[in-house]
Amino acid sequence: MKKHQILGLALFAAFAFSAVIAASASAEGGPVWIVQLCEAANPAGTGLWVERMSNGACLGFDGTAKSAWEKKLMVLAAGESEPIVSSGGIFKLDGITNIECLKLENSGEIIGGNPGTNLEKLEFLECFVEGLPNCLASTAGTVGADTIELEVKSMLVYPHEKGGTTGEALVAFFPDNNNTTENLFVEFTLLNASGSTECGLLLNGMKVDVSATGTLVEDPASILKKCGVLAVVGKLNSSNVFVKTVSGEEAVVGAVESSGTPLIATWWMPTEKVFLLMECKLEAFGAEATELGTSDVELTNGEEFGWEVA
Repeated sequence: MKKHQILGLALFAAFAFSAVIAASASAEGGPVWIVQLCEAANPAGTGLWVERMSNGACLGFDGTAKSAWEKKLMVLAAGESEPIVSSGGIFKLDGITNIECLKLENSGEIIGGNPGTNLEKLEFLECFVEGLPNCLASTAGTVGADTIELEVKSMLVYPHEKGGTTGEALVAFFPDNNNTTENLFVEFTLLNASGSTECGLLLNGMKVDVSATGTLVEDPASILKKCGVLAVVGKLNSSNVFVKTVSGEEAVVGAVESSGTPLIATWWMPTEKVFLLMECKLEAFGAEATELGTSDVELTNGEEFGWEVA
């Protein structure tokens, strides 16, 4: 009987570990954003922050340049944010009917805190049904007949069961639809280009919902949505090829890449101070779908940034 009890406890522990991963003493959460900030080289106990000029120079609080101040990579703290711009090439919504967009442009901000988060407005351009370049996809109210616009929020997370590790970070994307509790990323419509009948009777005029169907994240409270997409955090190398970055590594031109995998990540729940597992899934045309594509990311001030373990 005692042997059976021990076996039962072992199985229970293994099951519990698959859902909740206790935070280790060496890492309390994260990942967090790191950016170039001005700091005193010899703060003499003050550690005061200073303003940054558009040319990257550091200024004292009284507006005069001080050689004692220098730029360093520092953690972007709660309540702080930095504006970003982003662009990309071909993005694809891969499902029972594939949508291809030839360009991506977006703007937004990275937001300090533990974990780090983002807010972004995405604009996918020149969108059409794959294989049917004159069957266009667009959201209501957009200027172009082939433009899909949406707003998203995102959060830095770790790979599956690797909370607090330094080798790789992911970004989890969630809908941001006017603070409602719905998990709709966007609704777009398929329409024939002028003079074309390429959509056919089935697709022409079809409205398509793209929704997040993964794990509901309620903490941080700024998220409060289901996860839809996971992307790897990295940068573009000198050959303009995506490579992932590690903790503490900075770049002027960062990047994120979504390839349909992974689907599961580890995220930090700040109020409970535990790592939890998160599933990120997408639905379009009433069935499972994935997003494929790579986009670069830059701070508007042109400074270096990255991520690190908290």
